[in-house]
Amino acid sequence: MFDAHAHLESVPEVGTGWIVPGVDLDSAPLAARLAQDPRVEAGIGLHPWYVPPVADLPAQLELLEQAIEARRPCAIGETGLDRTWRAKPRKREQRAAFEAQIAIARRLELPLIIHCVRAHGACLERLADFPHGGMVHDFGGPMEMLGPWVEAGFYLSISTRNLGLESVVAAIPSERLLIETDDAGPERLPEVAAAVAAARGVSVEEIAAITESNARRLFSC
Repeated sequence: MFDAHAHLESVPEVGTGWIVPGVDLDSAPLAARLAQDPRVEAGIGLHPWYVPPVADLPAQLELLEQAIEARRPCAIGETGLDRTWRAKPRKREQRAAFEAQIAIARRLELPLIIHCVRAHGACLERLADFPHGGMVHDFGGPMEMLGPWVEAGFYLSISTRNLGLESVVAAIPSERLLIETDDAGPERLPEVAAAVAAARGVSVEEIAAITESNARRLFSC
């Protein structure tokens, strides 16, 4: 099974592949070390939870771009917008960081790993003409945003948090479906695959095959 979004400390013994997203500059070296395993691909990005105050943002973005240029990740992200308290909402800084990373991804022709919470419309406004697609990780709806994300060229990834949302899980087009463990632990991927399979009325083997094919196509791995 292929885990499309996993925060790893080490490479698991069992599994066919993992995408390890970046959350800030400090996470990039670990991701690069993990990516020495041919089954692992790493992203580099600035997560909305870790966007610095406006005075520090230009320098942080410059260092981020340098790291991306040097390491050539499989994707840019996690990046996006988060309107919950946990993100310490800095709308101006989040927006600037997101737009800067979209520009880098556009220039390098890389997909995006999107973190989006209570900001689907705002994210999509900035991605209206983005040609390289990406994934919306931990997608739990709302249902009315599923179509717009798919139309914008994005894949939707189901995590352990969303296993009870059978209607959302069942509605994602097969060719845009991914599965992930996020920070729940890579050992839980079979649980995610089984729940997704049950919601869609297909076998676990079919879900494993479809989602691995989708992930490899999206991330060119």
